[in-house]
Amino acid sequence: IWGSDFTFGIDYLYAFPPYGIDFSAEYFAKEEKQTFFGITDKVNWRVIPLTATFLYFLPGKEGFSPYIGGGIGYYLTKFDFEEDWGDIPIFAGSAEESGIGFHAQGGFTLGENFFVEAKYSTADVEGVEAGGFTILVGYRL
Repeated sequence: IWGSDFTFGIDYLYAFPPYGIDFSAEYFAKEEKQTFFGITDKVNWRVIPLTATFLYFLPGKEGFSPYIGGGIGYYLTKFDFEEDWGDIPIFAGSAEESGIGFHAQGGFTLGENFFVEAKYSTADVEGVEAGGFTILVGYRL
């Protein structure tokens, strides 16, 4: 949403070649701070996407398996906002919302456990776009 950053998650893949179903949960948090004419705005944004993805594994070589897929997710979001003038608080608020979104992805596995994938997700949660583009590098147990 606000550029690139690290995300953490867990992932479970049930494979029945050439198909697979992937279940995942991720956590993304970002803080932005801007000061203009002595007024500081601080925004804290957290998203937890819970997703299910149908995968199709393309023909590959020994130890290398490319795949594409798409799916649906439930996106839990929390948003905190603070506005200060110097050390004097002017306004503070927060909101928690959730909504359904969709995603498409592609990637590859190396060996049995290592994977790299790119994912684009879109989720409109109460008028705020909670999706975005992510590149994941991971190890499945």
